[in-house]
Amino acid sequence: MELKEILLRKLDSILHPKLDNKFILGFLSLGILLVGVPSLSAAFSIKYGDTTFTAEINNGQNWFFIFLGVICLVVSVYFYNKKLSTEKLSYQNSEAKDSSVIFQKVLKEGEIGRRLLVYGRDQVLILGELNEQNSSSKKITISRINKDGSRDFHFGNSGKVTLDFGGSDNSQVGQIMSDRNGNIYVVAHSLSEGQFKIVICKLLANGYFDQAFGTNGISSAVMGGGGHEYAMSAVRNTDGNIILIGHQFESKSLLVAKFRYNGQLDHTFGEKGFVSLSITNEHDWGVDLIVTAPENKIIALFNSGMYKSSIIRLNYDGTIDTSFGEKGVAALHQFISQSDLMKATSMTLQNDGKILVVGYGNQGIVLRLTADGNLDSDFAQSGKKIIRGQFRTDLHKIITRKDGRIFVAGGQSDGNSLMSGLIASLDNEGTLISNFGEGGFVFLKGDTKQRVTDIGLISDSELAITGEESVISDGFETTFLGILPFKG
Repeated sequence: MELKEILLRKLDSILHPKLDNKFILGFLSLGILLVGVPSLSAAFSIKYGDTTFTAEINNGQNWFFIFLGVICLVVSVYFYNKKLSTEKLSYQNSEAKDSSVIFQKVLKEGEIGRRLLVYGRDQVLILGELNEQNSSSKKITISRINKDGSRDFHFGNSGKVTLDFGGSDNSQVGQIMSDRNGNIYVVAHSLSEGQFKIVICKLLANGYFDQAFGTNGISSAVMGGGGHEYAMSAVRNTDGNIILIGHQFESKSLLVAKFRYNGQLDHTFGEKGFVSLSITNEHDWGVDLIVTAPENKIIALFNSGMYKSSIIRLNYDGTIDTSFGEKGVAALHQFISQSDLMKATSMTLQNDGKILVVGYGNQGIVLRLTADGNLDSDFAQSGKKIIRGQFRTDLHKIITRKDGRIFVAGGQSDGNSLMSGLIASLDNEGTLISNFGEGGFVFLKGDTKQRVTDIGLISDSELAITGEESVISDGFETTFLGILPFKG
């Protein structure tokens, strides 16, 4: 960060102090006033002709006010030091060969980072769920964090926005996106009148709702004949439309819906803006989706039952693309041995059109499919790669770099109470990159339980990481943000 930018931030923080800074400055100012004012003296003189009249006011020392002032100064120093210790980035040694530093930023007790979005060049948006202490309510939060770990106080309320969907006290995240103008889109599901319904909101770059989107910045729709509807993930296509994947509980169906740029359902897609697909005899839960360019094909990942995962490909209008897989569906569990198992969690598309899918069962698993939905035997010599950390490994996110390098993230458990976050990197052939951390792994180490839920590339040599952690002794959950520089 340049010196000019640092100085400007410091100046702006003085001119526009946050609430906690105002509290500290208030006690500091009051302390100085109480210590200084009681001992002030004043003198003035009036000259009239050859005569000078002189008056002097001296109220002496008032030790009571001085004592109160000292207390205020001590309080301000105490809370300032506490603020520093709370916001200080706790650096951890990940013992990586190419980079050994991951910093963490605790946002709030009870807040879990679910989604991460690299925003601009040096910022990250974290979409989280906040569980209020001693309450069953769950709120959605968006935090905008600078690369150095500080909050961007130009966003929302001191760097954070808490979303309120019509007063609902139970909302759960789906996805966060942005456009080239810095506008932010959040897809979620929220409890209303006893049923979960899908909601989409649009925020301006400053964190305020875009009143031109939906109704006062929020769009909601009921697409089935009643019952719970859930939004699990979403993307914005090249036209600026939002396509989401989710689940209709009553019909057990996979749900794919398309919203226009203004928040209204696009009735040219499927049945009045959505398609509801009953593919198996079990609940088909949408997990992730990709929209290809320029064809605008929709590749949708979903889970059925415990360890049955599949991909379905839809045409631009919502009809099934039967040229993919078997009549439009590629059943991933047919590629997995019964001893491995797999619950899919994330997928991404490579530049050559091949599909990477990640999940977990007994261990973490990475699959690569060809563009037509068949297992790619050129990947890891069999089309699948088993990811084993030091213990049992769960993988929750996969991303790729433009050159084909692969990054996966999740957590590992020793079967007892210990769980630590991990990130692994593979080349385009499915081989772990040995100079990335310890034989291809970077482990988050500390006295906390950790699980990485999302990652993103800030640059070609830096990863942003978010997830959840809980202090083993206390048990509470918080959000962390990490920056992992790496080589190659």
